[in-house]
Amino acid sequence: MVKVIDPAPAQIPAPSAVERALDVLKGASRPLIVLGKGAAYAQADEDIRALVEKSGIPFIPMSMAKGLIPICIRNAPPRPVRPCCWKATSC
Repeated sequence: MVKVIDPAPAQIPAPSAVERALDVLKGASRPLIVLGKGAAYAQADEDIRALVEKSGIPFIPMSMAKGLIPICIRNAPPRPVRPCCWKATSC
């Protein structure tokens, strides 16, 4: 990974926003976590990996988040992953 010289300031969500996100995830029949550059900039590798492993929710890394979580973990989608598979998710 690259050494971040000037990281973006931490942006902590409101507790109500976290609760709403959890409710959406709990209610989804086929959830999907999409990892983007915000996850990479936040250097939240360990937290995101813990969420993915504990929840069992499949994930897709976008170009800026590739390598954030190894795709060898059990709930990584098979390669290649294309946006057309997003139709099968529920969020």
